Amino acid sequence: MKTILIIQQRLGSTRLPGKALLPLCGKSMTWHIVERCKRAKLVDVVVVATPFDDAAEIGQAVDCPVVAPKVPENDLIARYYTVAAGMKADYVIRVSGDNPCVVPEEMDVLID
Repeated sequence: MKTILIIQQRLGSTRLPGKALLPLCGKSMTWHIVERCKRAKLVDVVVVATPFDDAAEIGQAVDCPVVAPKVPENDLIARYYTVAAGMKADYVIRVSGDNPCVVPEEMDVLID
């Protein structure tokens, strides 16, 4: 069984554009989210799903796969589904791209 964790991320926030890459303690918010998610023991792959136009910039800020499926930018469900299906996931954990305080141990509890 393959469990993937998908972090939905984009740079086009209307209230705070580019917030995904703003620094927290010297690293981007997205970097912090990815690194915390990687600590979950029962997750096989951590991936960032992003619109095509944001992929290169976000990819430079993280150390995990960044996938930009060719779906409409505002169709989040299509982005999740396309990434999960493309990675042949049996289980998917969805993590919000604007919460740098995710708890890896809780992800393991949910997966278990």
